[in-house]
Amino acid sequence: MSSAEQGDQRAVATTVPEAARKRAAIETYVRHEGALRRTARRYSLCADDADDALQRALEILLLKAPSDEPRELIR
Repeated sequence: MSSAEQGDQRAVATTVPEAARKRAAIETYVRHEGALRRTARRYSLCADDADDALQRALEILLLKAPSDEPRELIR
């Protein structure tokens, strides 16, 4: 990712209200939870590791969601 693109993402993140970004992140997570869980399980040694990976993915999504548009979060 170029520095210009990173700057654009930071600008979007600061102009979109945090609550809206988190709401979109949670909606995206709920919509795709099954597929995310299956993928985490496929690449993990055990179910507990898969749950940890899924939890970490949600934490990252909540912290770094660049937009309040759910479609933008899965591009």
